[in-house]
Amino acid sequence: MTILIFDPGHGGKDPGGGSNKYFMEKDKVLKISLYQEKRFKELGIDVIMTRTTDKYIDSTPRANLLKNSGAKYCISNHINAGGGEGAETIHSIYSEGKLATKILLELKNEGQKIRRAFSKKNNSGTDWYYMHRLTGSVETIIVEYGIADNVDDTKRIRKNWKRYAEVVVKAFCEHIGYKYVAPGKKEESKPSKPSKPSKKPSKPKANLKIDGYMGPLTIKALQRYFGTPVDGYLSKPSLVIKALQKSLKVKQDGYMGPITITAMQKRFGTPQDGFISRPSLVIKALQRRLNAGKL
Repeated sequence: MTILIFDPGHGGKDPGGGSNKYFMEKDKVLKISLYQEKRFKELGIDVIMTRTTDKYIDSTPRANLLKNSGAKYCISNHINAGGGEGAETIHSIYSEGKLATKILLELKNEGQKIRRAFSKKNNSGTDWYYMHRLTGSVETIIVEYGIADNVDDTKRIRKNWKRYAEVVVKAFCEHIGYKYVAPGKKEESKPSKPSKPSKKPSKPKANLKIDGYMGPLTIKALQRYFGTPVDGYLSKPSLVIKALQKSLKVKQDGYMGPITITAMQKRFGTPQDGFISRPSLVIKALQRRLNAGKL
């Protein structure tokens, strides 16, 4: 059964916004997608493509192709433009963003600068991007591998596009619990003796000023602690707040509301009123725990 569909963005008369004098977005993302298709077939995963040639597909038939494909996941490959530097991933507002975050962190591990994993609503409260809004139950991750009008990003993409493509394959396999084997390697036989369980890696320790304010430095420390993208900003919804809510065992909606605040106050032993004052005792407690590396 097909579980994955690749969507090389743009095509034909639409070169894509992420184009420059070194490459056109439509060509580079097709090259990336064809490589990933080949790798998944090597791994035994069925893949279908929205396009395999320089073909223009309008938004409605492209979305319908996904919706009717039978696939559970879609990776929509793009290269951004318009300023800034680094890769970013975009997921639906109805997704927890785990796969989007995993792909982004794998790109970071491969040496690419990263921006953020995020979702975006339109004025009607639904998904901003049609690839999320019009594709039914398919979980679509839009992967922007970098910024085409950034010189350093362009150099990295031209040099490392195949490595970036490969880590998306790796991230997806690990996300669905499928055996990943690196290109050119055979699957290793099982060890004769079970290996000892490794110790859990220690959490990073921060060096925060205990001021009781949830500022960018505190947010970055919290993001490093939970392993989410580090930008010092709480988006709405926020991946790092979802991670915090999971540790507090409350509903994971990504918003710092009264229930989450009360649970944090209870955990840290501060007065429980579901409200963050300025300065705040519970934020001071959070800062102390981040400095100790233990929430």
